[in-house]
Amino acid sequence: MKKLIIGFVALLTIVFITVSCDDKDDDHQIPSTSLPAPAISFLDMNFKDIKIRNVEKKNPNQANGTVYSVELVNGIEVDFDQEGIWKEVESDNNTAIPTGFILPSIVSYVTTTYTTAQITAIDKVATGFEVDLTNDIDLLFDVNGDFVKIVL
Repeated sequence: MKKLIIGFVALLTIVFITVSCDDKDDDHQIPSTSLPAPAISFLDMNFKDIKIRNVEKKNPNQANGTVYSVELVNGIEVDFDQEGIWKEVESDNNTAIPTGFILPSIVSYVTTTYTTAQITAIDKVATGFEVDLTNDIDLLFDVNGDFVKIVL
C-alpha cells in the first residue's frame, strides 16, 4: 500500500510539473522577421519609417483571433491574425493613425462628419469595423464601410 501511495504521489508530482511548465498559453516575444509575409507588407506600406518596439506571438486559441501583436515606437499597436491580416490598429496616446489601409468610405465619412477629429483606432468586428476618434466618439461601420451607428 505504501508503494502505491508513493507511486501515486510521484505521478501527481510529474503531472503537476509538466502542466505548470507548459507555455502553450503564454505570449512570447518573436523577431519581426518571424511575422507572416502579409503582416510585414502591411507594416512596410503603412508604417514604413516607424520602428518596431516589440512583437508578441499569442495563443492562437484566443477569442478575438489575434495571434501577432506588434508595438511600434510611436505608441501604435497593430494586431494580426494567424495569416498576417490586420485585425486591429490602435494608438495608445489618442493620436491619429495612418488611414491608407482603411476603406475610403470610412475615412470620407469621418473627415466629412467630424471635421476636427481623426481616427485613433480601427478594429475589425463581426459586423464590420469599429472606429475610435480623437474626440472620444466611437463609430460602427458595416463590412462595406457604410456608417451604422455611434457606439455607446
